[in-house]
Amino acid sequence: MPGKTRVAALVAAAIATSSALVAVPARAEGPVAACHWIDREYSTTYTCEEPVESVTTLEIIECWKYPAPARTYVRQKSADAGWIRNPEITVSVRGTKGCAEPYPYRTVVTIPGSLLAEMSATRVRLTMPRSDVVLPDGTTRTIGKTVVTYGACLMPQDAGDWCPDR
Repeated sequence: MPGKTRVAALVAAAIATSSALVAVPARAEGPVAACHWIDREYSTTYTCEEPVESVTTLEIIECWKYPAPARTYVRQKSADAGWIRNPEITVSVRGTKGCAEPYPYRTVVTIPGSLLAEMSATRVRLTMPRSDVVLPDGTTRTIGKTVVTYGACLMPQDAGDWCPDR
């Protein structure tokens, strides 16, 4: 089919000439839900998105009492190298959308769907270093180091159980 070949060639050319990273969505046999949880709080924090045919990204959104430091970072658990920085996994520390008092500050950890697997946990760790933050009223507050480890996976729509926590 010449039409399909041409479209495939145009898409391949667009990806090859693009300077941005393109996340490949996670694909499954049927609809899957992108799920995540906080370590040691598995049963109370296990959350899933609506099932879809493929997952492009998973966003883990947390609301905090104080602003996250600009030096906040995220690492991924590697089977052979421990906790490593993966440039494909990002964290945003700005904004308050969806967060309200007494936790008005927000972080968003974004994991590409290509790093998620069905019923297999991907581990990520958000680290907010100790820092001094300036509150809206002008006061400065010292915030201690905060570390939160998350698990994430794809759960098939017809799964009989949640994703494994480890």
